[in-house]
Amino acid sequence: MAFVVLPLLQRCDTQFFHVILADKRWRISSSLATRKCFDRPRRKVRASIQRLRDQGEKPFFVAAYELSGDRSLTGNYAFEPHVHLLIGGVAQEALKHAFHVRLPISMRGRDKPLKILPAPKSELGNLLGYLTKMKAQDRVQYLGSNGRPNRTSNRMPAAQFAEWLRCMTTIPITQAIQFGGFAEPITSRFVHAEMATIIGDMQ
Repeated sequence: MAFVVLPLLQRCDTQFFHVILADKRWRISSSLATRKCFDRPRRKVRASIQRLRDQGEKPFFVAAYELSGDRSLTGNYAFEPHVHLLIGGVAQEALKHAFHVRLPISMRGRDKPLKILPAPKSELGNLLGYLTKMKAQDRVQYLGSNGRPNRTSNRMPAAQFAEWLRCMTTIPITQAIQFGGFAEPITSRFVHAEMATIIGDMQ
């Protein structure tokens, strides 16, 4: 990311955005987690990008699919598939419409499955690192000093970590991280490079 993708992004004269998609309806039991848990997030991203292209937009993006633990105040625990995108070439309003999530009435106003944040060029390197960290973390709900529920990140417990690792090791890198809209093929640089070669390039 630092030596191939970041220079390409820094040369682009456009505003970038960090899009986060985390629909609660995608949650699954940790014991049932398989590579199929990313099918719905992947379909959502594919449909949203196609909607932008149909409107004449030319988005280019890096998408990273992640799996985190979600523990509520009641103690209920689930895995939550979600996706982060670093995307350029599209206005923020167009992104809101393309990635809009239609929620059931019972969930409206309570869950916010879509976040779109401006991504300054000075932060692109940090964002690429954040998107591709592939770290086992829990998002734990707690009551803040104002009495309102909030969330914080914790280390994933050993039992759930074993389930997370079992699931994530079955996902090809081409499905965990996706590229789109670049003038040159990016994915092949990651698929065919041996780790020793990557480390050598970084040195």
